[in-house]
Amino acid sequence: MGTRPGRSARSARTRWFAGLAALVLCVALVDVPAAWAKSTPVDSVASTSPKAGTGTVTKTGRKYEICVPYFTKGVAHSYEIKNGDTVVDTFTYTVPATDGTVETITTDKGVDIEITTTHTGGVNGSPSKGCFTYKPPKKPKK
Repeated sequence: MGTRPGRSARSARTRWFAGLAALVLCVALVDVPAAWAKSTPVDSVASTSPKAGTGTVTKTGRKYEICVPYFTKGVAHSYEIKNGDTVVDTFTYTVPATDGTVETITTDKGVDIEITTTHTGGVNGSPSKGCFTYKPPKKPKK
């Protein structure tokens, strides 16, 4: 490492390390691209209206297979997708009257889900169900 006349090698090393530390700090403060952020895990789903009821959640890789209970055809049902007590996402869906209906809707966090309605063999005591694959949104940046 060369030094300018009148400066010691120690002074040059100190400036070099100070510059390196500043560079590392700058890189650390830059936003991490959303693709690098981790998703929030999901462990439960529940209907909040018109009647409370729980659904099923099965993890498959980075996604979740979710089935929600339906209680009344033609009525809007509200759902919460959770991790413990924390609500990860929510959506409202009006249950179609036709068995086998497949519709794509967007959750309140902007996740598109393709929900398939089945009017036989509901979930946890419900008469009907809707099942879909869910990929959670990225964790909010701190």
